[in-house]
Amino acid sequence: MNDDGLRTLRGELEADVERLGALEEKYRLVKEKLARIEPDEFDLVALAHAITNLYGIMENYFTRIAKHLENRIDPGTWHKDLILRMMIRVPGVRPAVLTTGQGKVIDQLRSFRHAFRNIYLHDLDPDRLALVDAPEG
Repeated sequence: MNDDGLRTLRGELEADVERLGALEEKYRLVKEKLARIEPDEFDLVALAHAITNLYGIMENYFTRIAKHLENRIDPGTWHKDLILRMMIRVPGVRPAVLTTGQGKVIDQLRSFRHAFRNIYLHDLDPDRLALVDAPEG
């Protein structure tokens, strides 16, 4: 990759980090509100939405790295594969982006986002939301 490509990647990643900060602030505000009230289904949906947005920006960040530095994204199970790929060092290309623990937490968020996007098939599970909202790792 040439210097212009690396500068572009750096700019895109910096913009993603800035967006992540804004999304974290929204998440924090939702959490503060929920701590003051008895949450109903719509409040939980707001929390789930904030969590899935945080995952989405992280996935964008990882996708940019994979596209720019490794020059490919595999179709099919790419969402899960992308997280696994970010946990490995690519010799001569980049260090590991995530630790194994971080990868496990982000994979929980990925799985939750999939369930949340398909919520029309079932009700939002408050217990699963609570697990994703406070993952171990």
